[in-house]
Amino acid sequence: MSFDNIRAVSCFDSPLGMIWLAASEQGLCGLWFDGQKHQPSIAESLIADSHPILRSAQDQVLAYFAGEQQSFDLPLDLRAGTSFQQSVWQSMLEIEHGQVQSYAKLSHRIGRPKASRAVGAAVGRNPISIIVPCHRVLATRGALQGYAGGLERKRALEGFAVDATRLTYAIGRLVLWSKKPGLVDAQAQVLRSGNFDKLAIANPKLAPYGAAAIETLEKLGLRERLAPRIVEGANIAQAFQFVASESASLGFVALSQVYEHGGIREGSGWIVPQQLHAPIKQDAVLLNPGKGSLSAQALLNYLESEKARRIIRAFGYEIP
Repeated sequence: MSFDNIRAVSCFDSPLGMIWLAASEQGLCGLWFDGQKHQPSIAESLIADSHPILRSAQDQVLAYFAGEQQSFDLPLDLRAGTSFQQSVWQSMLEIEHGQVQSYAKLSHRIGRPKASRAVGAAVGRNPISIIVPCHRVLATRGALQGYAGGLERKRALEGFAVDATRLTYAIGRLVLWSKKPGLVDAQAQVLRSGNFDKLAIANPKLAPYGAAAIETLEKLGLRERLAPRIVEGANIAQAFQFVASESASLGFVALSQVYEHGGIREGSGWIVPQQLHAPIKQDAVLLNPGKGSLSAQALLNYLESEKARRIIRAFGYEIP
C-alpha cells in the first residue's frame, strides 16, 4: 500500500480513542485509530486541522458517534490499495448501518467466490475505518475475528456493547524509574543532565503508556534531545524489563509495575504529574452477550465499589 498521495492530516479525540485523518487532492484517503495496525507514518509537517475535507470528516464521525447520523457524505480516495483491494473496499461501502456481512458473501459480491482469505486480508488493510465499514464484516458464523483497530472498538462500532455501560474504573500513572537508587530525583533532573545511557519507553503507537511518555518529553521540551537514547519496547511490560534488567538506565513505566506498600519498592523514581500527558484510562464495558447476566453486572458494580477502589489504589492507580 502506498500513501504518497497524502497532502494533509489531522487528529481528534473520539469516544473510542484518538483518530487520525488523511486527505489527498481527491478526497479522504485515511482514517485510523491511533496506533492501529497498518497505520502509516505521518509527517507532522502535514498537519492541517483546518483542511475542509478533514474538518468535514471529523464533524461527521463525531456526529456518527453521537447517533446523529448513520451514513457519510465525503469524497473518498481509495487508490492506496491494489485493484483487488479497492474492489473489496468499494463493496464494503454498500453494507448499510445495522447490517453485517460475512467474508464469504463479500467474496461472492465482488465475483471472487473462492477468495475469502484474500478478501479478509483486504478488509484488514482498509485505510478508511468507520466510513468504509470493515467493522461490519464478520466470519461466516458471526464471529468477530480480527479488527485492525482492536476488537473492543469493533464491538462498540457495531453495537456489540450495551449502551451506557462503559466506565472508567481507574487511571494509570506513569513513572520515570531506575533500578539504581538515587539516579532519578524528585524533579527528574536526570533527564536534563543526561547522566544515563538509555531511556526505555513502550511503543507510543501501540501502548498508552508509551504515548504518555512521548507527550511528557514534548511538554518538557526534551523529545528531540533525548531521541537518540530512546529504546522502545513492544509494550509496557517489555519497557519495564529493559529497566529491570538494567539494559536501560531508566525508563517510563507504569507505576503499578514498581509500586508496593504505598511507594516505589526499589530503585528511584519520579511519578509524572498528570498534567504532562493525557489520562491513561482503564475502561470496562458490558457486552451484549452478557446483557441480563447477573454475574457480568455484578463485576461492573464491584469495580465501582469502595472495596475494589481500595485494591486499585493499592496497586498505584488513581480513581477517576
